[in-house]
Amino acid sequence: MRQYSVSPTARLWNMDDKSLERDLYDYNIKIKHDPSNHELYLKRATVNEMMGAYSCAAKDLTCAMNLDPEKKRFYLYRRYQQYMLKGNFKNALEDILEAISLAPDESYLEAHAYVYKQMGQIDKAIEVLSEGIKKAPEKRYLYLYRAAFYEGIGCFQEAISDVTHAINMSQTPWIYYHDRVSIYLKSKQYDEALNDCNKCIESNPKDWTHYRMRSEVYEAMGKKDHANSDYQMSLEYNPSIVR
Repeated sequence: MRQYSVSPTARLWNMDDKSLERDLYDYNIKIKHDPSNHELYLKRATVNEMMGAYSCAAKDLTCAMNLDPEKKRFYLYRRYQQYMLKGNFKNALEDILEAISLAPDESYLEAHAYVYKQMGQIDKAIEVLSEGIKKAPEKRYLYLYRAAFYEGIGCFQEAISDVTHAINMSQTPWIYYHDRVSIYLKSKQYDEALNDCNKCIESNPKDWTHYRMRSEVYEAMGKKDHANSDYQMSLEYNPSIVR
C-alpha cells in the first residue's frame, strides 16, 4: 500500500546546481523589485527546497502566507514539509495542527500521524488515525490510511483487518483486494493471498493486473510454473503491450 512520507521535491527537468543557482539569483532580483508578489516567494521556496535549503524555503513560505492569507492552510502544509525535511518536528507539528484547524475534512490526517511516527511516538500516531475513524466511520479511506500505517510498521494483522473493513464497505472492492494481497504476502499468508487473487479473476477474468498479482503469489509459494503461466497471461491481457 502507498506509504505517506515527506520527501524533497524532485529536480524538475533534470536541473543541475548551476541552473538552480541561476534561478535563485533571478528570484532574488525579482523579489527585490516586487516584494509584495506572493507567487515569487512560493517559486523561490521551491528552488530552495530543491537545493536542500529547507530553512530558507520555510521563510519564503512564511512571506508568501503573510501576503496571501486566503491560502493559509496550503502554505502551512508546504512549510510543514520543509520543517519535516529539516528534522524540525516541533514546528512541523505546530503547522500541521493549525492546517487541520482550517481544513474542512480529514485532509491532513496522514501528515499528522506521520509527524508522530518520525518522532518515535507510534502509539500517538495510531491514536490520531483511530480518532479520525471514530469521527467519520463511514469513510473507508480512513481505514486504508490506518492500514497503510500498520503495514509500514510491520503490524500486518491489524493492517489486514482495516483493509478487510474497507472491502466490506465497498460495492467495488477489487482494488482493495490487491492491497490485502500485498499484506498477506508480507505476512506469508499465501493461501489467503491466493484466495483473494482468485476472487479478483472470477470477477474480471480479463484484467491483466489480477494475473500479475497472482503470479507474484505463486512465485512466493515456490510454484514457478504457475507463476510463469499467470505472468504470460498478464502480458496477453495488458492493453499497453503492442502486438
